[in-house]
Amino acid sequence: MEITCDECGTVFGLTNLEKLDLGTVEVHAFRCPGCETLYPSAAYNDEIRARLDRMRQMADLGLRKQHNDLLHLNRTEMRELINQHRGDLELHGKVH
Repeated sequence: MEITCDECGTVFGLTNLEKLDLGTVEVHAFRCPGCETLYPSAAYNDEIRARLDRMRQMADLGLRKQHNDLLHLNRTEMRELINQHRGDLELHGKVH
C-alpha cells in the first residue's frame, strides 16, 4: 500500500507509521517523509481497546453481526478521538 501526500506529492508506504501518545489516547498516523504532514489512521483509548478484545472473541464465535456493530462503533469513535485531539496532533506536525 502506498500513500501519496496531498501537500508535496511524495509517495510513501506503511513503514512511515508512527504511534503518538497523547495521554489517555494513542493515535497512529502516517508521516510524509517529504514535508512531515501527518495522516492519522486510527486512535485508541481504553474503551476502544476493550471493544477490540470483544470483537476478536465474537469473530472466533462466528457472531458476525455483533462484530460488525462494534466495528462500526469503533470506527466512529476513532474519528471522533482524532478530531478531538487535532490540536495535540498539530504539535507533532501539520495534520491532513
